[in-house]
Amino acid sequence: MKFIKILIYINFVLCSSLMAYADTADIYCANKNKETKWLYYNNDILKLNGEWQNLSKKINSEYRLIARYFKLNNKNLNLNEIQQLCVHSFGSDFQYVQASSGIFSTWLPVGIDDRNVLQGFLSLSYYCIRCLKIKTFHKSVNELSQKNNNIFEFIY
Repeated sequence: MKFIKILIYINFVLCSSLMAYADTADIYCANKNKETKWLYYNNDILKLNGEWQNLSKKINSEYRLIARYFKLNNKNLNLNEIQQLCVHSFGSDFQYVQASSGIFSTWLPVGIDDRNVLQGFLSLSYYCIRCLKIKTFHKSVNELSQKNNNIFEFIY
């Protein structure tokens, strides 16, 4: 059993470190009910270049909070234009731009840095270092950014 926990921990560390490298993300649109639709541009799913960012905060000696988002490489890219593509394609309900890291992707918002992230949904993970367990829950970016634009302020 201890061997399995060690393997899970190694896998988690490797996956987390891989998420920091340059990559592309498939983009989809979501509504407030978490219904999703792939965003197409020129008959292909829209792909954006960037890198997966992990933000982590140690809660106590056993627990760590982890949040992820897709940071676009092109800071000149207008985030509102991407959001308008969703609204134009699917209607005003589908205003949330999300990035996909694969077929089993969690809710990952898109931004140019941790202070400029589009509204949408975010998956947060509590990771137990001692017991090697992960608990994930989902929050609206709106809930986390009521007071200012930095949705990850709670991480720092």
